[in-house]
Amino acid sequence: MTLFFINAPTQITHQALPLIKEKNFKDLTVVVPKGLDTTFKQLGIKTIVPDVNPNLVTSKDKFQLFTNIKKANEEYDKYFKDVKGETIYLFFTSWAVVFLSYVSKLSKNNKVILLRMKNDDKDIFREYKGLVGWSMKNIAKKYLDVETKILCKHTAKTPAYELVRESIPMDIIVYDKFDGEFPDISTNLEELKGKKILFLSSELESEGADMKDIKEITNYLYSFLETYYTKSYVIKGHPRDGIVYFNMKKSKHIIPHTILLETLLSHDWKYIISYYSEGLVSCSLRTDAKVISLLNLWKWKDIKRKKGVIKRQKKAGILMPETKEELRKLLV
Repeated sequence: MTLFFINAPTQITHQALPLIKEKNFKDLTVVVPKGLDTTFKQLGIKTIVPDVNPNLVTSKDKFQLFTNIKKANEEYDKYFKDVKGETIYLFFTSWAVVFLSYVSKLSKNNKVILLRMKNDDKDIFREYKGLVGWSMKNIAKKYLDVETKILCKHTAKTPAYELVRESIPMDIIVYDKFDGEFPDISTNLEELKGKKILFLSSELESEGADMKDIKEITNYLYSFLETYYTKSYVIKGHPRDGIVYFNMKKSKHIIPHTILLETLLSHDWKYIISYYSEGLVSCSLRTDAKVISLLNLWKWKDIKRKKGVIKRQKKAGILMPETKEELRKLLV
């Protein structure tokens, strides 16, 4: 048996699906958070979706810390206790401390391969110090048997787990491809009939976005779509959280966020729009649509990262209007 541990859509599109095509695994099981299992189920691939939050706790259930620790250890015993002599592919080293703990335990009796992305964003993080960081690190070590350090983005205060890679014996490979094959579900979705515009939402607060700017451009675009494309646009949130901001939440055209973007790209889109999603690169390469990033219409505290995203998106031919009037002209 081969095990994949995945925590983000990009890992599916750039790494997992191309690797599945390349290796043609005979007995593959994919471990993913809720919402990211849809594509693998469509491909007939076995999935494990643990009930416990991969990040252990959130702001909503932080008082269930030890309950979740107990649940995490019980789920390890349920799914992985007897796995020995197998190959484990790990697609991330940040966040998802519960999944990292599973891999740490599995590494004692199995081979672990870490697949890194070409664009490594580690330099945008700094160590998160203080009591909270110390507590997170020690709780992970004592109760989940995984060594971590606690980091946060220079532009945000949300602490995140980062695996101490040296604590696990593993091979490290850079593997980042765009040639994965995706199941096409667009023809089966009633919600897409007659639709020409796809708006991709995503969580931006932890990214250091100026939310006043986000509110202004979001409400402007919503008003424009409702006026000129009332019945021909749809909104899709990020597969992990489904967040849709401000007036966009009023829309009657929000499709399930658990659908993977790449499974919708064979649809005849005229425009695909997002705040800045990395998925826009796939859209530009795989569709004939006008692909539009709103990145220049909102302030991002992380100037270095913004420049990097702009460079990648320009290279992919993505349109980036700098004013609302420029955006309007692109859409009429």
